[in-house]
Amino acid sequence: AIGDAAVATVEVSVEDFMAMTPEQIAALPKTKQKRLTRLASALERKKSKAAVIAVTSAPAGGGGSAAAKKQKSLRKKASMAAAVADPVEAYVNTTSPAEKKDVAAPMASAYHLNAVESAWYGWWTQHDYFNPDGNSDLPPFVMMIPPPNVTGSLHLGHTLMCAIEDTMTRWNRMRG
Repeated sequence: AIGDAAVATVEVSVEDFMAMTPEQIAALPKTKQKRLTRLASALERKKSKAAVIAVTSAPAGGGGSAAAKKQKSLRKKASMAAAVADPVEAYVNTTSPAEKKDVAAPMASAYHLNAVESAWYGWWTQHDYFNPDGNSDLPPFVMMIPPPNVTGSLHLGHTLMCAIEDTMTRWNRMRG
């Protein structure tokens, strides 16, 4: 288990979280408490489903029976829960605030907000990328946004449309 003083600063594994006292859990940031609670419940579900799979024997003969399909589904869900329950490595930012982010370290296998965005925002504000240039010779940038979908049936195209417009707006904002 982890000591009280180190709880807030150390990356906590799901197993350590499940062994913590209520006081140690309360010392964690709320977002970390929520994430670890979700991961702990997923781990518990995985363990209970694994126990069901171990007890249930495969039916003799026809492999396409409903029981065999159910067992295969339980195995798949248990492996997905195991993937969710893997702890995330703690990221240590080695970049000073006024410097461009150091990207020499190997890239993580998945996107983690604090590892990716840790140094960029400070560097952007240091270089005034968010401040408009009042003396710019560029014409003003204006984009018309279509009204929302009247049918009420949203799909992936709506998300894609907004992502492209957002990217264009941010790029033009950074140009001045």
